[in-house]
Amino acid sequence: MKRNLVYALIIIAFIGFVDAFYLTAVHYSNVSLPCFITEGCDIVTTSKYSEILGLPVSLLGTFFYLVIFISGLLYVDKNNKLVLKIIHIITFVGFLLTLRFLYLQAIIIKSWCSYCLVSALTSILLFVLSAYLYHKKNLN
Repeated sequence: MKRNLVYALIIIAFIGFVDAFYLTAVHYSNVSLPCFITEGCDIVTTSKYSEILGLPVSLLGTFFYLVIFISGLLYVDKNNKLVLKIIHIITFVGFLLTLRFLYLQAIIIKSWCSYCLVSALTSILLFVLSAYLYHKKNLN
């Protein structure tokens, strides 16, 4: 079962990577972002909160998901407790940032981006899975 959860973590990280990579590609191509389910994707992704130190948040998300994806593969290969701890720490930081971005969309920007919500869901799932795996590994 634990191995299946690690594979789920890897798949979710890949989904997050594709989502963030798409947002990054749209950002740099200067095309309008089509929205599904919600309205306001362009409002969110072009707001002053969409960049950190001049880099689009989506690019940082792309690297975040790529690191989790590669770390997950490395964990499958090596079953190293340190790799799992790193995944857990990184996903915790991602979880905290996700809460901030959800707050910004809901309270400050007052618009929702479907792609950002997909990223939020993947980030939260990654944190929950990594926490479970890390604590289960340390209890054994």
